[in-house]
Order: sequence, then structure tokens, then C-alpha cells
Amino acid sequence: MLQQYLVAHRGVPALFPGNSLEGLQTALKIGIHYIEFDIQISSDGIPILFHDANLKKETGVNARVEELTWGELQKIKFLKKNYEKSFSLTSLYQAVKLIKKYPQCTIFAEVKRATILKFGIADVTAIIFKTLIPIQNRVIPISVHKGFLKHVRNKLNYPIGWICETWGEYNQKHANALKPDYLFINMNNLPQNKPLPIAPWIWAVYETSDPTILKKWLKNGATLIESNDVCTMVNIEGETV
Repeated sequence: MLQQYLVAHRGVPALFPGNSLEGLQTALKIGIHYIEFDIQISSDGIPILFHDANLKKETGVNARVEELTWGELQKIKFLKKNYEKSFSLTSLYQAVKLIKKYPQCTIFAEVKRATILKFGIADVTAIIFKTLIPIQNRVIPISVHKGFLKHVRNKLNYPIGWICETWGEYNQKHANALKPDYLFINMNNLPQNKPLPIAPWIWAVYETSDPTILKKWLKNGATLIESNDVCTMVNIEGETV
């Protein structure tokens, strides 16, 4: 059952805009065990789901997330691209309300560096984790920002995941010092035909929608695989791990 190994990367970007409510709901409905989404904060302190610091690439609006209020952000639509309809931005509150209905799912909540640098570790933590209270037992905060992760673990006792794009002596040293519960890493920046090092954390590699590649990394020591197209992955007949 592939659902237990897959992390729905921002929902299902192959079918819906990344971080959209519709994409999250689709992944939840097919029984995916893990969903990842990105969190930033609006100028009036509302946490929303969005990846880039600037809205332009995804919406055509040349502004940063933290420059606009939630009321202004609600009026913005994702660019249609190949989608049949337009989609709105999603608040963290809306996402939590949806996720409460699917108790099988654990959430990797990526807090973006731009938001941490803008609002500060303490304020970001207070704003975001207050909203996450209804599903707090199923949330694992992840980030590239090690200081934020240390703060969350020390103050709130959450498990944490460090996003580390490359692997080598330098980042291995930092991982050993941080001791994350999960380590997310770009599979293209890892040795391709070698087992992952034995480590105290859980390896989560990204990103693929190819079941052959998924199986290779599971055999090489990864526990979780992020995918932009979990729907295709779980509907491939005859695929077993």
C-alpha cells in the first residue's frame, strides 16, 4: 500500500495548484498518510498556505505574502495554467478544519524562511501553533531554519524535520548536532546507487512521481517519498513495495 510511504507534496500539484485546499482534500480522500504544505503569514498575522515569498509566479500579483492582509490575499486567484477552474489561496485555519476530518493523516508543516526572517521566531511560533492546536498531535513542523526548529522543540516539545537540500560532511555535522526526527533531502543530490547512511532520524526524500524510483529509494533506506502526483502513484495497478 503506497499510501503509507508517500508524502503529498503541497497536496497534488499535478492536478491542482500547490497548497490549494482542493489539492489537500484530494490527497486526503485517497488515504495518503502524510501531507506536506508551506506556511507563511500575512501582514495582519493570518497564517496562509503558500510556497514562494512573492506571489507573482503562481498568481501574477507582484507582491510578497507578508505585504498583504488576509482580506487582500483572499481576493487573489492562482493562475489558471492547465486547470479547468480558478482556485483561491488557503488559510491555515481552513486547512486545519479540513484535516480534522481525516485522522489517518500526519502533517508536515513547512514554515518558510521568509516568514521567520520577517516576523521572528517567537511570533511565528505563537501565531502558527495556536492555529494548529486542533490537530497538534499530528503535526511535525519542518523548515530549513535550524534556529526555528530548535525553538519549537524546546518550547513546545514537537518532533521536528530539517530540510537539507544537499548531503555532505558539512550538513551531516549540522544534522548530527540538530538531531531532527525527520530529515528531508533532494534525492538528486544524494549518491544514486548507495544505501543512505544509518542515522537516528527518518529519511524523507523528494521528489518523484515514478513508482520505480520510489521503490529504489525505499530499498536504499528512505522511509518516506514526497510526490507531486500521489493520485497517479497510488492508482498504478500491480505496483507493490
